[in-house]
Amino acid sequence: MRILLASFLILTLFLVNPVFAETGEVGVDIPCSFDEDCQLGETCCDGFCLDNPNRECFLIINAVNCTGQQTCGGGTWGECILDDPDCGSVSPTPPNGGGGSGGGGGGGASRCKEGEIKSCGNQIGACEGAIQTCVDGKWTDCSVEPTDEICNTFDDDCEGVIDNVYGFITVEETSCWCVDAQNEPKQESCNGIDDDCNGIIDDYADCCFVPGETRDCGPDSNQGICEFGISICGDDELWGECVDAFYPEKTDLCFNELDDNCNGLVDDNCEHCQDNIQNSDEEGVDCGGSCLTECTNWLWIIIIVAIIIITLIIVWYWRKKKK
Repeated sequence: MRILLASFLILTLFLVNPVFAETGEVGVDIPCSFDEDCQLGETCCDGFCLDNPNRECFLIINAVNCTGQQTCGGGTWGECILDDPDCGSVSPTPPNGGGGSGGGGGGGASRCKEGEIKSCGNQIGACEGAIQTCVDGKWTDCSVEPTDEICNTFDDDCEGVIDNVYGFITVEETSCWCVDAQNEPKQESCNGIDDDCNGIIDDYADCCFVPGETRDCGPDSNQGICEFGISICGDDELWGECVDAFYPEKTDLCFNELDDNCNGLVDDNCEHCQDNIQNSDEEGVDCGGSCLTECTNWLWIIIIVAIIIITLIIVWYWRKKKK
């Protein structure tokens, strides 16, 4: 009975987890920085815990696919050592020895053969398919190197996790909220996530990042009666209420010698003037309209007309009496 139960469990593992069926490992890569981060017997290599520090590798030499082995040491995969040192060779290796004049045989072999290609890096994520080529007897730099992780559906830093920005493990924990349409855009909030999917993290007007920091707030300018207020970044990384701010009036209040609407003009658009001239210091006499020109002083006109009438009456009376 126990044998049947054990067989059933093993079969279940093989069917449910194809990685286990192929390698004997549970198909979950555990991130690590050092061997101490892994379970007993495991090795930390290129950021992940492995129970086997060796793996098969491949080199393309003269259009021949050659197999080899790599060993992890110091946290990174070492050079691919070919199973067959002569794999891909164009001509046989010169024989050793031979009674020549000292120096022996074929001499020291170069580090690599011209045109030889080998894999490099950890072959994970964006680094998959990275190669080095032998040029002038030396290996070129790896064709692909890890880069900083960004939200682009690729494992840029070659750690085995896609879009783990800031080192988080899952997309839901990162700023990559909208990658692969895993989530719908929503109102932006101050949480390190691009909630509204516009490509900018925490671009919400009330977001701040340094508690205690202050900023100006309130009106658009500090002209006239307007004055900027102060807002303080709270511990919740949200800007606090704007205090001590003075805002503009909708229209200028006349005759108070103040720029109430904060447009740089004092008592503008007032309909009265005291000196018959529109000069932004208007009060008193109703000139009618907006005082675009010098206003008429009707009192003097009345006095002049009265003098003329009286003069005409006197002249008429004097002539009549003379006759």
